[in-house]
Amino acid sequence: MNFLAYFFLFVCFLSICSCNIYYSYCPSDLLERYCALKERETVLECIRNAENDRPFEILEGCYNSVHELGTLTLDDKLKQVCNLDVHEYELLRKCFQNGMYLERKRGSKAYTLTEDCISKTEVTEKKDCRRRGFHAYVHFGKWY
Repeated sequence: MNFLAYFFLFVCFLSICSCNIYYSYCPSDLLERYCALKERETVLECIRNAENDRPFEILEGCYNSVHELGTLTLDDKLKQVCNLDVHEYELLRKCFQNGMYLERKRGSKAYTLTEDCISKTEVTEKKDCRRRGFHAYVHFGKWY
């Protein structure tokens, strides 16, 4: 009987640990990963240095279709992307991700370029989810 009691306590302890310690939200979409970064300008500079404007064109097209203020400059849009309302952010995120997938399917290097630039910045900020156990928490489209 003591064995069953200890086994039950052990299982309860493991479930508490797994819920409190190992619960994390690992962003997988490009825009989510971009918004999780502190140094977002580094990603933008990396993409601009590669002289491939297609990621910006896709993001701008999605932003204009989702947000009411379509008259902003590209730099203003990039600053506001992570601060949109939850519904606008989700639509923009899905639109951008699908647009980038279509570009990759067509043989474009835009997806790979954006992925590489975001990954480099994640590594420098020690937020590379796949290698370092990055824990980010999102609530209503805002990163904390």
